[in-house]
Amino acid sequence: MRFEFQLRQAIHTHMLLWVGRSIPDLIRHNYIRGDIPDPLKEKQLYDLVIAHQIHTCQVHLCGKPRRYNNVNDPCQKGFPQPLSATCYHPPGELRYRYARFKPDDQYVVSYNLQFLLIWKAHINVQYVTSEGLTKYVTKYVSKSEPTSIVNLPTEDRIKTHIQARRIGAMEIMYLLNSKPIIKLSSGGYLPAQFHA
Repeated sequence: MRFEFQLRQAIHTHMLLWVGRSIPDLIRHNYIRGDIPDPLKEKQLYDLVIAHQIHTCQVHLCGKPRRYNNVNDPCQKGFPQPLSATCYHPPGELRYRYARFKPDDQYVVSYNLQFLLIWKAHINVQYVTSEGLTKYVTKYVSKSEPTSIVNLPTEDRIKTHIQARRIGAMEIMYLLNSKPIIKLSSGGYLPAQFHA
């Protein structure tokens, strides 16, 4: 588990979860979804997906603005996702593709319904491949804090370091409350009963 402060602002967590079921079994039980739920049958989940799980392209985060992309030209985050009646792993790709039935589903960030109902905020849940897991762990274990060049008119190196440190309000509160920024744990195993 690793905590980060998106663009030095809101906290988010990267974590790996091991569950007691195989990916094919989880797929059969629709454990991870990529669709907009039926607003009549799953009203609360529908509201949460609409509020938190819809990707909107932003130039500084995912490349070209949406208006310049076409269906065959996804942004750097992969949206719009392809339509599919099933969840599957395309050979040679690092990620799974999730069932997306209608055009509006193509912008849904994948989620687990229990986590989303509990968390009530943006969440991105994905099955992993061996290659994808290696890339993910390598990226976040070795990821450094953002840096920038700051010129301060002082010769005092300690004062320069303190004045030049970029830190957001949420990060300050987190540290003042003695919360760890990186927390490694093997105790996060989810039992097989935890499923959709």
